[in-house]
Amino acid sequence: MSNDKVIGVVGLGAMGLGIAQVFAQAGFAVRATDANAGARETAHERLRTSLAPRIAAGKMTVEGQAAALGALQIVETPAKIGAAHIIVEAILEDMGAKKALWAELEPMAGPTCIFASVSARACTSWRLALRRTRPRVRCGEKGRDSRSKPTLATASVAAW
Repeated sequence: MSNDKVIGVVGLGAMGLGIAQVFAQAGFAVRATDANAGARETAHERLRTSLAPRIAAGKMTVEGQAAALGALQIVETPAKIGAAHIIVEAILEDMGAKKALWAELEPMAGPTCIFASVSARACTSWRLALRRTRPRVRCGEKGRDSRSKPTLATASVAAW
């Protein structure tokens, strides 16, 4: 499967690498980074290791593993993710760091870029970081905000 959509992932710990894996296996081009150089340097090998049991169980081919690994491009900094259709934040639970990250990423993202986070608390940091340029940012569970209106992410995915 091939897809022209680009996914950015910031944070290559267990959760971030798992998110990158799912998108890569689905045929998306994934650009991922981590503040920790060791996490960046070992990402492909950790992904290869995590996919090996799927090959052994007959749920994935060696070619499928190679395609997933090829879809994952590791970049040095969040800025090198460039324009992406979805950017997923999977960094440590430090709201100051999350806010700074969103502020750094937002200028390079197009108006339909979907910002996502693994953190339930990140919504506040998004609003603080993005309110000047994206005043209609909404957050909520299950794709709805507190007024039962579709969120920005829901609308963006529907337009995809």
